[in-house]
Amino acid sequence: MLKRMKVKFKRQDSVTHKRVPSSWRAPRGIDNKLRIERRGVGYVPKIGWRTEKATRGLRGGKVAEAVVSNVKDVEALKGRKAVARIAAGVGELKRAYMRRRAKEIGVSLVNG
Repeated sequence: MLKRMKVKFKRQDSVTHKRVPSSWRAPRGIDNKLRIERRGVGYVPKIGWRTEKATRGLRGGKVAEAVVSNVKDVEALKGRKAVARIAAGVGELKRAYMRRRAKEIGVSLVNG
């Protein structure tokens, strides 16, 4: 099964005003058209937009993704159907070791 297309939930007036960021904030005004869900105004996040349980958290609807922060974590993924993402706080030297080890054991890296 493949994941369906995700809707971008945009903050109201983020398209018309430059000062309003597009990051989602719940509409709270008394006459707010987005809050009362008028047609053609935009989408509000609800439980119905959630992805299927079988494909939730999978990369592209197929493969699981694991965050790794050391070489031991990379070696734990050997033989599993998963891809690895190196954590943001990992330095360049350890990152190079992890890239080399992942290549040796056949684990694919997302940000390698």
